[in-house]
Amino acid sequence: MKDEYNKIQKKFKLPDFDDLNKDFEISSVETEPFLLRNIRNKLFENIEHVTAILDDLVHPDKFTSLTESAVLTEQDKEMIITLYKQLMYYSRLALEISVEDSDDLNANFINEFYLFWNESKKILLIITKKMKDCWTNNTVEKSDIAYFG
Repeated sequence: MKDEYNKIQKKFKLPDFDDLNKDFEISSVETEPFLLRNIRNKLFENIEHVTAILDDLVHPDKFTSLTESAVLTEQDKEMIITLYKQLMYYSRLALEISVEDSDDLNANFINEFYLFWNESKKILLIITKKMKDCWTNNTVEKSDIAYFG
């Protein structure tokens, strides 16, 4: 898989295989005959996973998301909504590319999303740490568990 990727990496100026693999586990995708399409789909899976988690924070409807959203500040909520909108853009772009599929479109998507992802990881880390910490810090009062919309 890595050899196949390296062949097209130069042509499309794609990110380093190991860096992309570290974040998105692209080594598990099928190489033939649609390597770039399959990598785009792997990135799309990641987008869908993260947006589902953020969606639960924006619209909490179960105990987990109600508890985690209760520890978020207004600034956190604004960051989440901004990040959510950006991820939804990439989700819909991936969907559009799946209709009008080409190596150029897939490569552009991979390059653009990878840059965005690297910039967004620090925001995700802030949010996920707060989500994790709320379960051990006893920072959430029963009265704090409510919708934040």
